[in-house]
Amino acid sequence: MRRAISLLLLTLVLIAPLGVAPGAAAATRHVSHTYAVNVTCAAFTPRCTPPFVVRVRTAGLLQVEFTASIFHCTSIGVSFYVDGRFRDVGDVYVDAGQSTGVMSLGHVRSGRHRIEMFASDGPDGCAPPKWTGWSGELRVITSRTT
Repeated sequence: MRRAISLLLLTLVLIAPLGVAPGAAAATRHVSHTYAVNVTCAAFTPRCTPPFVVRVRTAGLLQVEFTASIFHCTSIGVSFYVDGRFRDVGDVYVDAGQSTGVMSLGHVRSGRHRIEMFASDGPDGCAPPKWTGWSGELRVITSRTT
């Protein structure tokens, strides 16, 4: 009996600092960050440049949702790049004050990533000089392991 208690105490002393029971998997939780977007177009080729850029850390999940400003004169097309590579989310146009809904940018490796978001003039037209920039709110959903 004393030996069993000694082994139990030794096990607790060795494992407790790790914070995870042997064989238990680390838990993953979703984290959401919101960024104010305000881009003044320096050039139109055929999209507005520069892009809006944000850097995030994730354990693999990468999702976005964009809500356009209520002050846009037209719908705008949005596109995304992750670490310099285009991510196809389909033909996404968002009207003034509207949201794209949550869109997946695909599973990425764990670590830091650079998201670039570009906008282009919508199909109903609002070309320069009337359309000189775009704004709204970008929500980025990532994952973390605990």
